[in-house]
Amino acid sequence: MIPKLFLDIPAYIALIPVIYSIIKASYLDYKYRTIPLKTWYPALVGVFIALITFTLKIQTGWINMHWAILMLMSAAILIILSLGFSYFGAFGGADAIGIGLMTLSGFYICINDFFVISFVKNIGVCCGIMILCFFILNLKDGCLFDKNKKISYMFLARRMFPSEFNKSFGVVLQKPDKTITNSHKELNYESSIYYTRTIDATKYNAETKYWVLHSIPFVIPISIAFIITVIAGDLLVYV
Repeated sequence: MIPKLFLDIPAYIALIPVIYSIIKASYLDYKYRTIPLKTWYPALVGVFIALITFTLKIQTGWINMHWAILMLMSAAILIILSLGFSYFGAFGGADAIGIGLMTLSGFYICINDFFVISFVKNIGVCCGIMILCFFILNLKDGCLFDKNKKISYMFLARRMFPSEFNKSFGVVLQKPDKTITNSHKELNYESSIYYTRTIDATKYNAETKYWVLHSIPFVIPISIAFIITVIAGDLLVYV
């Protein structure tokens, strides 16, 4: 039988090109909110190595067929769900691709629970922290008592001066007269007439702050959750 260590080494080597891809994707998502498909090409190499390693672990008895089937099924379910969420506009296509590649590269690495279960929990924690940061920053800016807001704005939006619109990615939630728009219902930010990159900011009062719903770079918390999962497993176990 092949020593387990000899199979663990390629399992973690497979993660190197994946982590390279997600770091680059996180930067592009933050900077441009656009991730070219070629960004994920290195991750495909990692997935290929991971699947070969997974097959060898089954053949050598380090993973029995029962657990192998459960691992594959859980990975397939997560990938299908992420594609579904992307299709219905919950997050972008790059997020779904990222989740799929991360899952396929590490679904058999179990620290303190199934990889997929730990990964999903950690995504929830990391995304929750990001949203909580919006709330804390808005509290700090005294936005809680702003009569022109909805409570959801505290978690997903920020107030900005018109001069800052074109430097951000999102949709302006108020018209020049400060009444609420329907832009928060736009799932495709760029199709909105209130899209910050193309909106005519000169129509707005330069000295007034307006609510802007940001296009959140979800690849960043998802990538952090993945790295945490392959290193420490389920974060909530340690709480």
